[in-house]
Amino acid sequence: MVDTKGPKLAVLISMSSFLVSGILLFVAFQFEEAQMISLILLAITRLITWLC
Repeated sequence: MVDTKGPKLAVLISMSSFLVSGILLFVAFQFEEAQMISLILLAITRLITWLC
């Protein structure tokens, strides 16, 4: 992506994805009692960080 679109866009996308990932981690912590929802949110968080 850096070679075709430039470094500014690549940094913007990666920083945005890590922001969303951090928010989802916080939400997963809030769903501590609902373990399945928390697990799903953690899995989504890992997918977001893996993709970007």
